[in-house]
Amino acid sequence: MKTLYNIRSWLRKVLPLWVIPIPFLVIFFIELLIRRSPPHSLNRCEWTSTQFITYIILCGVYGFYRILHTHPLFNEHHLKWLESIPWTSRRDLPLQPVRIVFQDILLLGLFELAAHGCSMSSVPLFRELRLPGFVFFLLPYLVVCCFALFLTETPRWGFGLLFGFGVLAFLGNRKDLWLPPVVLLYIVAYLGLRRSLSFFPWDVKKYRRLIYASMSNLKSLPERKDWKECVWPLSQLRPNKPQPVSLQTSILVSLLAGWYFFIPLYHYFRLGDIACSFLLGGIIYLFVVITCLFGRLVLYTGMINTGICVPPMNIWGRIFNLRLIIPGYHRIYLPVILTLVTSIALPLLLRRFGIYRPSIIPISATIVIFLSLWLGPTREKWLMTGHYRMTKPPKAKIVGLLEI
Repeated sequence: MKTLYNIRSWLRKVLPLWVIPIPFLVIFFIELLIRRSPPHSLNRCEWTSTQFITYIILCGVYGFYRILHTHPLFNEHHLKWLESIPWTSRRDLPLQPVRIVFQDILLLGLFELAAHGCSMSSVPLFRELRLPGFVFFLLPYLVVCCFALFLTETPRWGFGLLFGFGVLAFLGNRKDLWLPPVVLLYIVAYLGLRRSLSFFPWDVKKYRRLIYASMSNLKSLPERKDWKECVWPLSQLRPNKPQPVSLQTSILVSLLAGWYFFIPLYHYFRLGDIACSFLLGGIIYLFVVITCLFGRLVLYTGMINTGICVPPMNIWGRIFNLRLIIPGYHRIYLPVILTLVTSIALPLLLRRFGIYRPSIIPISATIVIFLSLWLGPTREKWLMTGHYRMTKPPKAKIVGLLEI
């Protein structure tokens, strides 16, 4: 009896006991319907596909539950309890482990054995993959883990996972090769989790503000006073004012964007659909250039709820004083002009030098995004030292911001 109690306690670390038999019952119930159908009938084929899709969904739901229920960032009771005890990251989490443990492997292995004994083992995708349940379990687990890494002061590990997801998209239909990259991604996620737990306790208030800022009924939330943000210039007096985009972040974001732009262009080019590849690449590149140019201008000259930054003199005053260009104000247009010239000249140069065609647009987009993020002056420096005047703000009530 004591041994049975120990086994129950051992399994409850990852999943409630009443949930464990549900996936097996669902799969075997669909298998019963398949066995009752006539051989080689359309109904039998449909039930086989339904069984395989249900199998994938159950594995994915388990992966989502595993990270959302155990990670302190998403489990408020777990988070408050950790904050109230002298816990350090050198120890495992006392309630439930976030990492994959032997219980997960055991449950997935039993589910895999049950799946191999069912009719869905004849599905081609099931035969192509190695340990498909483990793959479908880890993918949603890694997606949520990537989101948590960005919110717990370890963005570099989050970028590593995002680059790895691109590798899976690059492999495409070659799903028999998915298992090694997925395992490597889990190792990256595990190291990132250990690193993020070393920064505990986290500033969860700003994450809640980020999550709930788009909700319309903010007044009914009890912590609304903690979410109020002062707008400029009072925001410069805050102890935790926003920091400018670093060089490392600029490089990682631009490389990540270029990598994800390259993947669909490569697949279209490899399939021989060159016209579609160039059309898609042109649309993506035009969208990137317009977003970078106008986004930077709006960020520097337009300010939420306080007004718009305009030159200190209007156009007629500049003409009368022969000062069409005011260096202290128009310096923010120099990075925009440089980015525009680069966006036009770089694809032509790459094509002239015979660069691999599907990589021309991604390389150009990477350079354009990097210049837009990195070129100075920073927005904070511009607001403090720029020569401009502020117009009357638009009459719009922004929920959650302090109006002045």
